Amino acid sequence: MSIIKLRSCSKKILLLLIILALLGGVADKSIPLLVTRVLNIPLFLDMIFCLAFSFINPILGFICTVTGYVFSLIYEKNMLFFLFSICTFCGIITVWLFKKFVMDKNSNSFVMVFAEVLILCVLVCIVESVTGGIISRIIGMISGTDNYPTYQTDFIILMFRVHVKSPLVATIMSRFPINIADRFISVPLSFLAYLGIKKMMGLEVK
Repeated sequence: MSIIKLRSCSKKILLLLIILALLGGVADKSIPLLVTRVLNIPLFLDMIFCLAFSFINPILGFICTVTGYVFSLIYEKNMLFFLFSICTFCGIITVWLFKKFVMDKNSNSFVMVFAEVLILCVLVCIVESVTGGIISRIIGMISGTDNYPTYQTDFIILMFRVHVKSPLVATIMSRFPINIADRFISVPLSFLAYLGIKKMMGLEVK
């Protein structure tokens, strides 16, 4: 289950992986539109494929992320929104490090992998909540508001502002409830997508 070295792949497999990563980036920014604007569900679900490709190789995760944010130019009017790509990059690094130093060191038994995925859900939740809150606050300071308006968290942050004086702390804390639900859905889906991609491409672990 170790990280797959891209240079060890054939040119055909590498090209297909890059194409899939590009498509995954578009999907990562299309799914939130469906979830929030059509279904009116306050979840992000914007990192499923970039994390899936990060299990294979972090470079593919970065390609997927950059593609997704370029695709966002179609509908995102505030260019400061692209600072949130930093959050995604942090998520990619988290998955890569966890897989390399934890998952690849242990057995591949169902129970062990299940437990590791749950732990990864918690880690990604923490990383995304903290980095997302910080970026949101930075954008807010640049644009002269408390934070970047986010459909998923705006209805929660009002509750925290009543009890928390620091806008930064309130912004970070407001993301935890959403991210707890979000990452316990998206991270397992990412891992399943990774297994599916690896099987479909016939990738062998090096």
